[in-house]
Amino acid sequence: MKYKIITAANVGTLEQLVNQAIAEGWKPQGGVSADGSFRMVCQAMVS
Repeated sequence: MKYKIITAANVGTLEQLVNQAIAEGWKPQGGVSADGSFRMVCQAMVS
């Protein structure tokens, strides 16, 4: 199993990056995380 974390400056960009990773065979692991001010959002992915 491989594990990576996708990070982005906003939810829209994260959505694009996660969808791209899903198309490459990755699967989201858990939910989206964000810092307190939403300056960074991230999603763990596994394959």
